[in-house]
Amino acid sequence: MTMRADLHLHSDHSGLKHLEFLKMRDCYTPPVEVYKRAKARGMDLVTLTDHDTIDGCLEIRERLDDPDDFFMSEEVETFLPGRRSMHIGVFGITEAQHHEIQKIRGDYEDLVAYLEEQRIPSALNHLFRGYRPGMDVEEYLIPLVRRFQLYETRNGTQSETYRRLTTESIGRLRGRARQRPGETGGSDAHTLLRAGRTWTECEATDRDSFLAALSEGRSVAGGEDGELLPLARDVYAIIFSYYGQLFGRTRVRFETLGQRLPGALFCAATLPTHLIGFPLICTGVNQLAKRVGLQRIESALARVSEPLEIEVTEAEVEV
Repeated sequence: MTMRADLHLHSDHSGLKHLEFLKMRDCYTPPVEVYKRAKARGMDLVTLTDHDTIDGCLEIRERLDDPDDFFMSEEVETFLPGRRSMHIGVFGITEAQHHEIQKIRGDYEDLVAYLEEQRIPSALNHLFRGYRPGMDVEEYLIPLVRRFQLYETRNGTQSETYRRLTTESIGRLRGRARQRPGETGGSDAHTLLRAGRTWTECEATDRDSFLAALSEGRSVAGGEDGELLPLARDVYAIIFSYYGQLFGRTRVRFETLGQRLPGALFCAATLPTHLIGFPLICTGVNQLAKRVGLQRIESALARVSEPLEIEVTEAEVEV
């Protein structure tokens, strides 16, 4: 049978790493509500991929008595040379593995070596996240593509063009690999609005066989790509949840008046821009910038006359 899971979901345990002085979260939904919405949207299995934390996963395990259709995961931020940030989804981990991952996540090579050693199903999210204009696109992609057996090819915040270029780049750079890498898909939802609308499918009968299929790269992605209006709606939902945080209407609270004051000043200064649609404009500009960046990457790859083929060792295809 086929089982589905949204492999990119956040809860209110995910912090916003930009503008940390505001104490803002990039999601305000309690973990149990995320779990229930994913199930309501037809997910057979559920996980959370909060940023560098499993606190939301532990909360679900405690409050729902460690359900058989749930497994612990997280989205790990690591760094390529030059401090270029990359995100890796790691699935079906233990508390001990989480703690070790957090110790070494600052170094990409150390992190990937540990994930390989532990045989943890791991997907490279946002393939082009660390790319910068002017970089040699082949030199950027090859070290990434040869290290993973799972790639997030469908993300609910990214366009169909992003998905197509991700898939084409992986296929081009792994031309002679005997095993095709697996796909993962996830909504990357930071509210309940899109949770469970993008997913990963595996032939499996339970949680353990699903994770085993992931480890072997036997997975495909399905569901929705990112579109402007749903993304802008998420942005507004998070902004107004932050207003709720200021007035004590969310689970996330300020501990002191000193923490609350910068947020109050920020909201007072930006409320008029929110009301006239500035978040929608910013979301649109961001999507346009991504499109331009993808066109540059696609043009750079098109200039290569022959398909690039990288050597994939026995160890890299071993399951």
